[in-house]
Amino acid sequence: VSFRVVFMRTIAPSRHGRWVFTTRDEVLGSWLARALSSDELGSLLEQIDFEKQVLVSFSVGNAYTSTGEVYITHLELDSEMAVIRLDAQVGLNELGCKYPPGSSYPFALAVVDRASAGASGDYIFSSATFRDGCQEPDSASPNDP
Repeated sequence: VSFRVVFMRTIAPSRHGRWVFTTRDEVLGSWLARALSSDELGSLLEQIDFEKQVLVSFSVGNAYTSTGEVYITHLELDSEMAVIRLDAQVGLNELGCKYPPGSSYPFALAVVDRASAGASGDYIFSSATFRDGCQEPDSASPNDP
């Protein structure tokens, strides 16, 4: 599947989830429109041609000590534009980091070419963490739908 990650932040919904936005109006009516500034949202929407692409959001849920780095490493959509496989990695502070833990709700956004959709199968999800240095956690409140 042809995709590119276009945005990461730590103010997603409080639960793990995935969303596929097939139109601009779906994005504007979603939790994303509240999570991003108007400039960020405008810049994001300029990157997407909804005739040829969809926007996929993946949220981790509460990631204690998250650095805010979230990488989608594998993504597959079926012909109905539903996510059937998603692999991700979430950055956490190293053990013994001097900063106190804090709650954050990381997410990543990926733009996917519609033409590359069409896989089949049941939903598969895998997530791994990686040590991402020692930095003050980007603590935030969740942004639930």
